[in-house]
Amino acid sequence: MKKIKFVNNIKLINKHKHDKHIYFGSETCERKLFCLNDLKNIVSKNNKQQITLVFPYLTPKHFDEVKKMFPFISLHRNIFCEVVFNDWGLFYFIRNNYPKIKLCLGRLLHKQKTDPYFDDIINGKQKISYLKNNIFIPKKISKETKDYFSQLPVNSKIFQNFMMKNNIVRVETDNFNWKMNLKLPKAIKASLYYPYVHITTTRFCGYLNMLKDNKCNKHCEKFNIELKKYRIPYNYIVRGNSVDYKNINLPHKKELEKNNIDRIVINE
Repeated sequence: MKKIKFVNNIKLINKHKHDKHIYFGSETCERKLFCLNDLKNIVSKNNKQQITLVFPYLTPKHFDEVKKMFPFISLHRNIFCEVVFNDWGLFYFIRNNYPKIKLCLGRLLHKQKTDPYFDDIINGKQKISYLKNNIFIPKKISKETKDYFSQLPVNSKIFQNFMMKNNIVRVETDNFNWKMNLKLPKAIKASLYYPYVHITTTRFCGYLNMLKDNKCNKHCEKFNIELKKYRIPYNYIVRGNSVDYKNINLPHKKELEKNNIDRIVINE
């Protein structure tokens, strides 16, 4: 089981120069994405390090900037070994122009259910509650519903055939707090992100809209907002334009192997 560090800032690259493999980029915000000069700088200093590049969903302006990176990325596939995409437009661009690049399906695209409160529903942890005029009595969940929550949309045979035809070799997944049932063919591996689990993301960034000049100063790289009183016992964490929660419990090794997970991505 490989453990690989996720690096989201070019300034931190040197701290991980001795790691054999790293993830580099941004999943959720194009304003935090690297540029072509960053990639050139990495190649000039690289010492046989493997790098999985991570791209977020893209607006047309940034999509044009990203397209200019791919001749260089393709030329240095010995270093940039994989590309994680979270935008179908970017996928089609890569597939049509650089079919040899190995692709990974990003966490934002496969619609995995991750809200930690689903665990209360699935495992019957909800309690009878009394409001002013109503009494809430939780219902018993059927086996079919439990199976539905434990599976991922990528379990579909049709979608798996689509992935294999289009050189999508890996699926990026979240470590939600109930049992996972990921059914992938041997040709497609999975990565598990730890310890932060992604719940949702938006183009409306709280950090950006709190500023008077409406310019991004990347405050999200300096601190997070933890909503301790809003949801208990799970503290929701606002990280820039996304909401996560922290799950420090990893599945057992046998469960990871059963789900074809051979990589832990450390996203602290």
